[in-house]
Amino acid sequence: VVAHYRKLYDVEVDPEWIVWVPSVMPGVTLSVKIRQGSFTYFVPMYNHIREVTLEAKQPVTEVPMKKRDLIAVICPCINGPVSEIIRGISSQAINCNTDVAVFSVFSDTDSEDKNRRCEENIYSLINFDMVSGVIFLEEEFWSERLRGMITELLKEKCTVPVITTGSFSGKNCLTSGIPSYNSDGIYMAVSHLIEKHRCEDIYFLAGPEGNYISEERIKGYMKAMKSHGLQTSGKCVFYGDFWTKSAGKMAERIASGKIKKSILVLN
Repeated sequence: VVAHYRKLYDVEVDPEWIVWVPSVMPGVTLSVKIRQGSFTYFVPMYNHIREVTLEAKQPVTEVPMKKRDLIAVICPCINGPVSEIIRGISSQAINCNTDVAVFSVFSDTDSEDKNRRCEENIYSLINFDMVSGVIFLEEEFWSERLRGMITELLKEKCTVPVITTGSFSGKNCLTSGIPSYNSDGIYMAVSHLIEKHRCEDIYFLAGPEGNYISEERIKGYMKAMKSHGLQTSGKCVFYGDFWTKSAGKMAERIASGKIKKSILVLN
């Protein structure tokens, strides 16, 4: 554990800080006690782990903890991009002597699966009275339903500052946001292909039709083509799913020769 944190986060962990717990729930209980101002240290039993039961009264050491600011990060499943964002937040939080609590799910698809719907309750369990602020990684959510549910939850129950990230920032009446400029970014990318690589026959693979991010990126593509005097039409735009399924279908079109002498812009 010490070596892992040193390598990944450049943080020195004192082995005495490490707390061994038998499962998730004791860990949650321990976290609550930390936020209440005390820290319970369980001595690792190793060879006597079977003897540790709920009935066993093990000695504990109560160490007073100074209250620190706590930032809640609301995100979907922690994949590559989300992991990088959280790593950046955590790194800055260490510099600011601030704690970070991450609330996420394993998947944020619009599945009707009961287990996934129950898993979403993690967001409703956030105690906003215990946090100093919230960072909502809104654009990282695929599910518009879940994104809307969290937005309404924040409007109703959260009284601390909220920062949202992504294309939807400023559209949900929350405190403030850090927007991403999808249209401008795609405009620059397509312009680069035209000006630097002399590409003129450019097809564009977007996300779902009607999706805000998808349509903003199409606007950037259309604007770049038009500003460079190149003809384009709806036949040059293909709607997809922001994932591998639509990319696979597009690869089949290219391999079959249906799309020739063109550059495909994937997003």
